[in-house]
Amino acid sequence: MKSKILKGRKVLMQVALKNGFPVREVRTEIEKAIQVGVNSPDPAVKARWTSLCNNGAIPTPEELVVKLSKQLLNKPSLK
Repeated sequence: MKSKILKGRKVLMQVALKNGFPVREVRTEIEKAIQVGVNSPDPAVKARWTSLCNNGAIPTPEELVVKLSKQLLNKPSLK
């Protein structure tokens, strides 16, 4: 589990450096996006976020970037 968090932190740092923002700000913006998605009234959006949550636990920004990157890497169109 720790390695996933470390990978997520590394991604957040890379995004921050590339875009000239503090890591804290990148993390905060991802947290806001997570809350918007989780609280969406749209059933399709809600279902997508439910699939990203582990047993109802809302993912941290680090966990989210790792999950989404794995999903992207496993898409057939990207191979």
